[in-house]
Amino acid sequence: MLKPNKYLIVVFLLLCCLLTACGKEEAVVKESAIAVETATAQVNDISQVIHISGQIIPQLEVNVLPHIPGFVKSIEVAVGDRVKEGQLLFSIENGDLAASLSQAQAAYQVAKSANDNAGTNYNRMKALYDEGAISLSQLEQAKVAMDSTNPAAAAAAVQAVRVQYENTYNKAPIAGQVASCDLVLGGLASQQAVAVRIVDIAKVKMKGSVSESQIGSIKIGQTVQITIQSASAEPFAGTVTTVAPAADSMTMTFPIEITIDNAQNKIKAGMFGEVVLPVQTHKDVVVIPNSAIVTQDDQKQVFVVESTQDGLVCRLVKIETGLESDDMVEIISGIASGDKVVTKGQNQLQDGMSVQETNGLADANTAKNLS
Repeated sequence: MLKPNKYLIVVFLLLCCLLTACGKEEAVVKESAIAVETATAQVNDISQVIHISGQIIPQLEVNVLPHIPGFVKSIEVAVGDRVKEGQLLFSIENGDLAASLSQAQAAYQVAKSANDNAGTNYNRMKALYDEGAISLSQLEQAKVAMDSTNPAAAAAAVQAVRVQYENTYNKAPIAGQVASCDLVLGGLASQQAVAVRIVDIAKVKMKGSVSESQIGSIKIGQTVQITIQSASAEPFAGTVTTVAPAADSMTMTFPIEITIDNAQNKIKAGMFGEVVLPVQTHKDVVVIPNSAIVTQDDQKQVFVVESTQDGLVCRLVKIETGLESDDMVEIISGIASGDKVVTKGQNQLQDGMSVQETNGLADANTAKNLS
């Protein structure tokens, strides 16, 4: 027969075993719950948007090639310089042309002087002829002498050489900034290569394209917001200035151009911009994250989390959706505002399974269950 104190010890040990077994069973139940992240359906506004992206180009861009080939005599600008229209950019060696111009001008002066003298002589002979002092033949000889010394040909020769000489000075055809200058002092400037590139970026353009289903939402004169991350965190205001009347035969999309004011010179040519254009908005509707939706056999569904006596369980619910934005979707039917939906971990779930909400706070063991 056991003594009382020994009997109490045995009872105590039995109770401990029972409690331990229950705790293990509860732990097994908890460990069997699938870790998920959830979000709550809310009433909010939602907009369907069009994304348009493209490269930024200058409003105006001009490639300057030398008027005549030759060795570079001077370079007057550098990359980044602002230039005015007509400002000298670079010059070509022109010593030979300068000498030719001087010779042509001298020849013109000789021809002009001879013509002036012949003209004076003709006028004197005409006066004598009118007085009957000389014959018509003598007057005609004076006329021939005057015509033969006409300096027009010499003047044309001067002009031809002057044009060549002036063409050795290459000037800016537009106002803007020097984007490139591929010249070397004393090097050969060829008419086959761009010497200086000038861009006008007081205004810039973004070229993009939209699909057939989107083109109806784009209008010339429409104001849009353009994000250019490399220029500023704040968006820039732009205006749609060109909408192609026909689709590109290769891409079957419609090219558009958006003009952006760049008075502060923050935007550089070659950057990339993006336009997010709202085309339709629904106000005060139930919305959930796009990540909550599970599609099976073309049917959209979500896992809704419910509380039961045994803990949290998920229910697979069919839904009907409306507008979609980048990260949210409108719910027309199936769930209501306040319902909790699973946004991460759905690939582990089946209808009625136990779940455990983590919402980013899962430890290493539960996080591995999330997709």
